[in-house]
Amino acid sequence: MKKYYEEYWMENRVLQGSPYDIWKKRVLYSINLNGENYLDIGCGNGDIAEPFIKKFQTYGADISEYALKFASEKGIITKCINANNPILSYEKDYFDNISCLDVLEHLIDPEKTTNEIYRILKENGIFIVCVPNILNIFNRIFFARGEFVDVMDVAHRTNGLFSEHIKMFSKKKLEILINNSGFNILERHYYFPERFNEKKWQHLQFMGDIINKFKIPKIIPSLFALGLLYVCRK
Repeated sequence: MKKYYEEYWMENRVLQGSPYDIWKKRVLYSINLNGENYLDIGCGNGDIAEPFIKKFQTYGADISEYALKFASEKGIITKCINANNPILSYEKDYFDNISCLDVLEHLIDPEKTTNEIYRILKENGIFIVCVPNILNIFNRIFFARGEFVDVMDVAHRTNGLFSEHIKMFSKKKLEILINNSGFNILERHYYFPERFNEKKWQHLQFMGDIINKFKIPKIIPSLFALGLLYVCRK
């Protein structure tokens, strides 16, 4: 797995600058975070965590040593870890804020990781988690046609045979995981693209405009949210 993610970053396959990436940053930076430190699990090159350096002692953890070199150059305190390992090797009750964005779907046992996040987070600390929603309307359309396509994964754009996501999350599944790990949900944010970038969907942009105009993803997130970002408290 480590070799895979080293190549993942070396090939620059991460969709930085995508509408989804921009949305995550907008939501994340709008959250009122306090305390002394911040940890981003799955930080990659530190692009998302970098702005927090001005306010917090900022840490980043990732499996890719190649990506962490860039994060370290930004001033982030880095550690190379495998989040599939149930022990994250940080002290108990150490962090005020932890984010784990689009990581859990890549893990063999996400619950072990969220339990570890609970352990290393201070009492009343903030946990921010984001995962793709496998039950979004686009996936359901493909499923109904007898195809398996995960529109929130890069594999279908590169003609990959399999999704790179190991675990599939729905809104209900994510909330069960959060509750089982001992967190209380404070905020729920739902992603739906403002514009359809893929050619196969662009002729349906008028439907996307209607969905956004009437804020349908907030009303029926289990169907219309492509991404789920939750703010939780220990």
